[in-house]
Amino acid sequence: MDSFHVIKLINHAFNLVRCDAITGGRYIQATDLIKRLLSIHPELEVAYYHKENYAYFNKASDSKNAAYRLDQFIIELSASGISEFQPVKRSLRKWRKEIVNSFDRHNGKRISNGSVESVNSRLKLIKRNGKGYKDFERFRKRALYSLNNNSSIKL
Repeated sequence: MDSFHVIKLINHAFNLVRCDAITGGRYIQATDLIKRLLSIHPELEVAYYHKENYAYFNKASDSKNAAYRLDQFIIELSASGISEFQPVKRSLRKWRKEIVNSFDRHNGKRISNGSVESVNSRLKLIKRNGKGYKDFERFRKRALYSLNNNSSIKL
């Protein structure tokens, strides 16, 4: 599980808590709404802290301290007692090794499967725009042409 999916999972848990705490204010600035909600619901404040704390962990950690910081984050989630974060905690424990390994750097950059997911997304888009291809060879050629940035048309 990469950091994108962990953040997505945490944001989902945070939004579940937020939806429970909303008391109105349809047309309010996001920052004002966050301040207002955090001030009226203590559990929401803790959930927001966890969300921001993971974002900081993801940005500031490196391969040397990622394991320790992730373990501390899991302990904090356990101590909070917020049930919506239990799936997050289970996922973090299950994918701990992979999450920690994602902080290893190669050529100065963290490892990510974002480029692979981008290609998969583009392939799905090609298939959807083609309204489904009955001939695999045609789909294959279209995909190779679309994904190749240096392609040129032969007449």
